[in-house]
Amino acid sequence: MQRIIDQIIEGSGLSKSALAARSGLARSTQYRVRDGLVDPAIGTVRELALAAGFELVLSLAPLSDPDAARAARVILDPLYEASYLLTTGTTGEAKKVDEWVERLRRWVPDGNPVDIVSQAGQSSSLLHRPGTVFLRGHVTELKLASAGDFSQQEWLISGAAVIDRIGVPDDEGALYGGALPGTSACPYIVHTADTHRFARLLDNMETVRPNKANLIIAEYTAGVEVDSWEDGKIKLAAPIQGLLDAFGIRGALGIAAERIARSW
Repeated sequence: MQRIIDQIIEGSGLSKSALAARSGLARSTQYRVRDGLVDPAIGTVRELALAAGFELVLSLAPLSDPDAARAARVILDPLYEASYLLTTGTTGEAKKVDEWVERLRRWVPDGNPVDIVSQAGQSSSLLHRPGTVFLRGHVTELKLASAGDFSQQEWLISGAAVIDRIGVPDDEGALYGGALPGTSACPYIVHTADTHRFARLLDNMETVRPNKANLIIAEYTAGVEVDSWEDGKIKLAAPIQGLLDAFGIRGALGIAAERIARSW
């Protein structure tokens, strides 16, 4: 909603006073809405849009909110909560995470940690995240680490790389029910600051649909690095972040994540 308000205000070509007069929405209210201090009614936003020369069109899209993952980590990991609050303080970003904390507690009233991680992982799924790159081709952890180092930007590996290291075998002794890490059923995930730059550093990879990808490159979001760790040259997301990412992918990777979560 804040982005929509920004687009309306910036695209109107009107002064704040003129837009307020045409819409009936005071300048102070415009600022409060834009800063996330007020949740306006849809009718109010439509009046603002009409005054600026736009029509407000509502549509539904699959959910992918990184604040859902942050909220689960705040609920379940005191170290993450302390670190995240230290860096965000009382900003609008922290407010959005707080809203997700309340939402997850409503969705999982008994506080079951597995269900919290599952719900948050599905709500922050990278399969639906704008700007995410989906690739298919030959990929190894060392290849990803080399690209990450060469990119000279922050990066972490998640997905199959994390699940492999913390995994719990099923009754047949397999982590993924017969699937292999680095396949479309169990993709590697990279969190990095510039997804397209990272992708360009990888040879023999093609862009594919999300369900065909064996490598998912997602934007590096605030807090994702908390509790990250290294295994040799491989920089890995925290185990709980690996679970959240895996639950969002579902399939064999999600099943493996649920088995791990229920063993903790």
